[in-house]
Amino acid sequence: MKKWFLKQLHNFNMFIAWEGRSGYFEKIGPPGRPSNQDVQLYYSKLSECKPYPKRILILGATPELRKIAAQFSRDVTIVDFSPGILKKTALLVPKEIREHERIIIMNWLAMDRVFPLQSFDAILGDMVIRQVAHFEIPKFLKMLKNMLASNGTLLMRVNVRNPLWTEIPREKIVIDCVKQYEEYGFAGFLSTMMFRLYDKYADKTYSVDQRGVRNALFAAHDAAEGRTKTYIKSLFGTLGKQKARWTHLPREKFEALALKDFTISNIIFADDYPDAEFYPFYVLLPQT
Repeated sequence: MKKWFLKQLHNFNMFIAWEGRSGYFEKIGPPGRPSNQDVQLYYSKLSECKPYPKRILILGATPELRKIAAQFSRDVTIVDFSPGILKKTALLVPKEIREHERIIIMNWLAMDRVFPLQSFDAILGDMVIRQVAHFEIPKFLKMLKNMLASNGTLLMRVNVRNPLWTEIPREKIVIDCVKQYEEYGFAGFLSTMMFRLYDKYADKTYSVDQRGVRNALFAAHDAAEGRTKTYIKSLFGTLGKQKARWTHLPREKFEALALKDFTISNIIFADDYPDAEFYPFYVLLPQT
């Protein structure tokens, strides 16, 4: 009963978080969304699939992945649990691509009720593991394996925990990221800041909620000066109300879980955004 309640609570809070993010989704940069190099990795590894995948599943509504998939197939399925994100991303994906997509609004953990075994030749998911409750990840990976054809491929970029940030003062993490934005206009500063704080505060189950982020913002606001102080205050409304719990697994933990159902064919890293070595791109093949 307790696990059932935690699962429902997780799903509800994740839904609320993404509905809120739909308001500023187009402003999110790497690592929150794929970088140019990440996009190239998805394309190149999908093009290496022989034969080309005819049936493609995309976990989430990531516009970059949808544009790539459209170059290989007209049988593309999008599964996302946020109507708000689907509505926003529809503005970022050309109509001629959307016309050949099948959109399904549902929780990813329920997909095995809809799709029979070996329904897809390729599955793409960018930063999806962090959205799954830690105790559901083994089930999630097994389900993806079962949904893939025996010669199918799972392509996913995964954020893995960077232990460095546990030792860095919280206000320094925030102030440094904000200054990076002020000085260079880096589109991904918000994602970078959030993930560093999540790495700092993740608990023994590798889960983290928004309380550490809120406290870090307050501490950074007290320590900052001038424009930096003003800008940090503007983040309170955007980041302070979410209650979702995110999962930040260490790399060795994720790979140990993945190896129960997949063979790791390749691990590649982009290098065009900060901390890119903690966002590995995986090519996973289902074990037979």
